[in-house]
Formats: sequence, structure tokens, C-alpha cells
Amino acid sequence: MKKTKILCLIGQLGNGGTERQLYLFLKHLDRKCYDAAVLVSGRADGRWVEPISALGHEISELGEKRRLAKFADFRRTVGIFNPDIIFSWSFFTNAFSIASYGIPFIGSLRGDLFAAKEQLGFLHWKLSLRPKTFIVNSASLKSQLISAGKKENTIHLIDNIFDASMIPQDKNDRLETRKNYGIAADARVVVGAGRDTPEKNLDFFLAVMSNLVEKEKNIYAIIVGGCAKTVEKRLDKYGLRGRLFLAGETDNPYKFFRAADVFFLSSKSEGSPNVLLEAVYCGCGIVATDVGGVREIAAKFANDEYFCVIKPNGCIDSAASAISLMTEKKSVNNSGGYMDCFSPK
Repeated sequence: MKKTKILCLIGQLGNGGTERQLYLFLKHLDRKCYDAAVLVSGRADGRWVEPISALGHEISELGEKRRLAKFADFRRTVGIFNPDIIFSWSFFTNAFSIASYGIPFIGSLRGDLFAAKEQLGFLHWKLSLRPKTFIVNSASLKSQLISAGKKENTIHLIDNIFDASMIPQDKNDRLETRKNYGIAADARVVVGAGRDTPEKNLDFFLAVMSNLVEKEKNIYAIIVGGCAKTVEKRLDKYGLRGRLFLAGETDNPYKFFRAADVFFLSSKSEGSPNVLLEAVYCGCGIVATDVGGVREIAAKFANDEYFCVIKPNGCIDSAASAISLMTEKKSVNNSGGYMDCFSPK
């Protein structure tokens, strides 16, 4: 039987959720039926290069070139690989559909459509809407595409892949990670994760934590991700020096999730943040802004006692109160294990 050849197009292979989803897609792909290669529109470096290569999939790059040169190289790569389907994993790489040789091209939207418009500019944004078929990971993104003129029957909602086997199961992480940061075993800990970008809204996270540490002596925070250099400069402004720690980029964010009582998502916009499922699985209660597919994730759980949805960039006092109540609930019975409420409906 002839295999279907899929060319997966992505912007980068850094430590992001889109890259993780691409890896999981390739990991679970039926190799008897499909052959897949990866084309990176920028540089083929970063966290997911080695894991994807280890699966046996070829990775190519377009590199740092002018736009027209990239389109020309894209056409050459398509000609060499001769795929049956081109699957764009990043919204901004959807624009390559104009150079796809008429090969069926599947576009993606995994983050807020209108935030992307601000980031890309109108022309690039319009080109990224060009594919006839789209994959989205939340109903809210499907609605956004319909409002932008895409037909409902061309948009397919596919939930993010959640693979618990990728999460190391070491329950000693809770106490050991706290000890590494000088945080007492009985302290209440909030964790966050992400880049320091406008959509992640880490200033809201910092403002809420500043409010909390003014009122409570036994509460701390850890932020995981590539925001350490820029956020570190703002710790004194928010009075968080010694109370908020920056873990930086890591291949194992889960030990920090298990060290915490609550995961706080402060974003202004999201697609379907898989990090919430990972945090729940690691034992965290959730306080998350009402963006993207957050309510869809909350609705998956039979027990919503440990999942609180708040207004994005809303009242700092009310967000701080929600986190305070959640940390109190979770710290009473949390050993850093896997929550009983991890039971999707």
C-alpha cells in the first residue's frame, strides 16, 4: 500500500505548545500508512529537534532569508519531497499555501486570530487565512474563523493531544524543588509558565502576586519558561524579590508544577492551553483567565472545585482572592501527586 506523504510546516522548534503538539502528532502517527517530514520556516534548532529526529522524521529548514527567497526555497522543498498533503502547524506559515503547487494544504489556528492580526500585519494575516481547510484546537477559535469569513464546514476542531507518558512521575519533586528555592514545605506556592509576550500578560501575574505577598507571609511563586531575563528586571518594581523565582527554560517543567499548589494562567489570549491539563495532572489547582479554550478545558472535569476561571486582565484584588482561596484548598491536601479530579468527562 502506498503511504500518504505529509509535509509538516512549522515556524520553529522551540519550547512551545505548538511544537509539543507536532511531536505528539508524529509520535502517534501510523507509520504503516503515513510518511512525514518537517519543514521549519526559520532555523531548525531548539528543544524539539532531537526528539522529532529520534522518531525518524527528516527535518529541513528555510532559514533566515528574505520573504521571496523563502517562498522559492519552499517550492523547491515541496518539489523534492513531493507530499500528498501539506499541513501547516503555525498560523503565520499558512501563508505558504500560495506556493504549494496546488497540493492540498491544511492550515492551522492555535492562538487568538485577532491577536495574530496585530502581530503579523494585515497582508500576512490575510494570506494566513487563505487555506481552504483549517484545523483548530478550540471552539472559540472556530468561531473566530467563521467571523473572519471562513465556512464552518471547512474548519475542523481537533483537541490537543495529551500524553501522560511524557510527564515524569516523581512525587519527591514537591519537597525537593521547594528546598532548592528555600521554600518551606508548608508554604503556599503559585506556578506560572510562558514567554514574556503581550498575550501571556505576565505583568498581570506579577501584579496579582505582589498583591498577595503584601497580605500573606507564606505565599511564593515560580515562573517557568523563557521569560527569566526580562521578568527578573521587574521583581523589585513589584516587591517580589525573594518571593518569586524564575526557573527559566527547562525540559521538565513538571517538577515545578508538582512543587506548587496552584497554576495561574494570566494570559490575554490563548488557543487551547495544554499546560492546564499538564498542571492538573501534576496536582495543581487552576486559576485561569477566561480566554480561548480555557472554559472548554474546565468543562472536561467532573470535579470543578479546583478550577477557577477569572476575567482576563481584570481586577487584581479579585484575582488575588481567587488564588488565595485556591492555594488554601490545595495546600490542605496536596503531596504533589496526580489529582483525583483528573477525570475528563
